[in-house]
Amino acid sequence: MGFDPRNVQSNATRFSGREFRLRKGNDANPFRGGPEQLIFGIGNNVKNPELNDPQTPYPLESDDIAGVYIRVSPLSKESWSINSAIVQLFEGSPPTPIAGRRYDLPQGASIILQEDGSEKVYLRRPDPPRLEGIEVTQAIQTLDNAIPLVAGKATVARVYLSCYQAPGMTVRGILRAQRLGTLPVDVASIADTFLDAANAGNPNAMRKDMNLSLNFVLPAALLAEGPLSLSLDSLIDTATGTLLQVAFDSPSTVHFGASHPLRVRVLAVRYNQQVNPPPAPLSTFVATANDLQHLRSWLGRAYPVADVVWSSGTIDANNQGPFTAGVMNAQLAAIRAQDIAAGVDKRTHYYGMVADGGFFMRGLASGIPGQPDPSVVASGPTGSNSWGWDFDGSYGDWYGGHELGHTFGRFHLGSGCGETSDDPNYPYIFGQLANYDAGCVGIDVGDAALGIAIAAYPGTTWHDVMTYCNNQWLSDYTYHRIRTRLVAEDALPAAGPVLPHLPIEEVVASGRPDERVPEIPALEAKRAGRTLIHVVATVNLTRRQGKIEYVNPLSAGDASGLKPGSQVQIRVLSADERLLREYPVEVKLNSELGPEDDKEGLIDAALAVDPAARVVQLVIAGGIADTFRAAAQAPSGGVSSRVEVEKAAVHLSWQPGPTVDTKLTYTIQASTDGGQTWYTLGVGLTEPSIQIHKGQFEAGLEVRLRVLATDGFTQLVVASEKFTA
Repeated sequence: MGFDPRNVQSNATRFSGREFRLRKGNDANPFRGGPEQLIFGIGNNVKNPELNDPQTPYPLESDDIAGVYIRVSPLSKESWSINSAIVQLFEGSPPTPIAGRRYDLPQGASIILQEDGSEKVYLRRPDPPRLEGIEVTQAIQTLDNAIPLVAGKATVARVYLSCYQAPGMTVRGILRAQRLGTLPVDVASIADTFLDAANAGNPNAMRKDMNLSLNFVLPAALLAEGPLSLSLDSLIDTATGTLLQVAFDSPSTVHFGASHPLRVRVLAVRYNQQVNPPPAPLSTFVATANDLQHLRSWLGRAYPVADVVWSSGTIDANNQGPFTAGVMNAQLAAIRAQDIAAGVDKRTHYYGMVADGGFFMRGLASGIPGQPDPSVVASGPTGSNSWGWDFDGSYGDWYGGHELGHTFGRFHLGSGCGETSDDPNYPYIFGQLANYDAGCVGIDVGDAALGIAIAAYPGTTWHDVMTYCNNQWLSDYTYHRIRTRLVAEDALPAAGPVLPHLPIEEVVASGRPDERVPEIPALEAKRAGRTLIHVVATVNLTRRQGKIEYVNPLSAGDASGLKPGSQVQIRVLSADERLLREYPVEVKLNSELGPEDDKEGLIDAALAVDPAARVVQLVIAGGIADTFRAAAQAPSGGVSSRVEVEKAAVHLSWQPGPTVDTKLTYTIQASTDGGQTWYTLGVGLTEPSIQIHKGQFEAGLEVRLRVLATDGFTQLVVASEKFTA
């Protein structure tokens, strides 16, 4: 091996060239067909000390290996060749590498050595890796970063590099990021990456697999609104520690737009079901904390939001399993209306999760609104089934993402996987994320707490969440349209503060029941000459059938818009059945209806009615489908109550007076902020007791409870208690 002064980067007068014979002991030939390590320097060639570094004029230094040639004289008659070399300097004892460079022979050349022959060939550095692009992605992106970014949302920069020297090299890097008017920030790659020469010049192949790109997770401080410039600051060959030059290295600039939150309250639905034949007791099922955590995480990773304004709780289904999502949604609509009246932000979407332990409840949204309308509720199943592709432990995440997508106005795409074809504008075949490899690629930034790794989702093998296909994620089409709806909803007025996060997981705590709190004053039933009531009904337009599920007064809020020309009306009558008014109302059709299905849907209407109203009729196509009559006796006070706190449950009971009308129903609400905001744990209860899942409250919180009795038109707080979770 020699060092040629023409290629040395140091002072040429310092080095006149130094040449060493490379031999492995007395071996005649290096091992054929594989790499051979040949060492020279102080003390290494014990048998042939003349091969050691003469240490003149100076010891070897890093610059000495800038230009290298190789001259080999074989000691046998057999021909052999050299194709490449890695030259590295060591120092100390034991030897520690201090510098190194990889060299290849000129393109197409090799060293062929014959007996008694000698040949000298200058080695050259490999062609530098070439930068193919920097893709900055949050959930779905194109190579040219055409999809807008959301400020504050977890962001990954994928750097695509081509190595044209087979078989390739393993690298790590530093990405330099700079916001306008600030100092640059260096970000290290999250892992080393092998640049496979087989993929050189083909960034579309690299985009399919996170292991084929050099990846950087951008710090939160860089994700504010505005432009961000990114460039590859350094690239290291991990085999030699060499700092590599990069061809076509130019900065990329991306822009982060304003973030608009997703507001959602998710209720784990606890239900009883007769799984085993009587006299076996009923079995109880409820969505787990893991199910809720997966949904919350998935929405944050897949939806175009930086902030999921999340609250959760546990409610009891008013029906034994099995029941339909339509029935479940009626209960959710009644709960939501009470919550909004009690101070919850009316931009909050409501979703119910039903565990599949007893039965599989096919999910649906009660409507697909054409305009911003967070009042549209949805529910769906959850469990650990993988469905052949989802192995993270809960399928309730993407299933919930689908049903909530309907509440943001998204339709089925007609992928051929079984869903209806309701959106003719979807741009990709078979519901895919892209038509070609050069199109969109999904990315899941992962969730370490849930064991979900960062992953790339190729656009031609993954499908939009609004299909029924396997491998579901958000396409850029759905991503953009949900973001547009989020912007519009964020501009709506809020009725009150957003609920705090209430985790569902169990909390082990104990303590004696707390003392009674003073009874809360009765809510006004009449305001400004009108009474605001909320009517929820399930309807089947095909069969002209329906059922009034809930009628409750509202303490605050606005009346729903009417639907002139609707074939469904709500008639309001006095106690003597004198017609007071007829309200044409909208039917929110179920989202999962097929062409052969009955047209089923939900009535979810707040109506300003005459204070004399005592009867509600559901009218479909001119015929009375169902009638609700108020209890003969309005709710009254003087009710005794009791709360018992156990390890995992809180039992609340109250004792109505002997003359109380049995047609009265009860709404149970809880507050963790001293009564400023109330959220509903039960609605439409007919029995004077409830078992509350204690794990939905954070440990140590003071929780206030209140019981509201109603006849449908007036309501009164008849009992109040408090306890410490």
